[in-house]
Amino acid sequence: MIQLMGRNRDLKKRIESLEERIHEHRAKIDAETRSPLPDFGLIRYWEREISNYIDQIERKRRRLTREW
Repeated sequence: MIQLMGRNRDLKKRIESLEERIHEHRAKIDAETRSPLPDFGLIRYWEREISNYIDQIERKRRRLTREW
């Protein structure tokens, strides 16, 4: 049981970390779109990263709610 509690704590920390990364990437996208010559390739890259992070968060949340 103790091991499961640690696993849940680790999953929650990882989710928080991914949410922070999403926030950072969205700030980068906002800054880049406001620049005089935005690099759309870089913006697409960050958007793909955000999409991947969201998928990872969903998987980790499903693991948190799973009955052991």
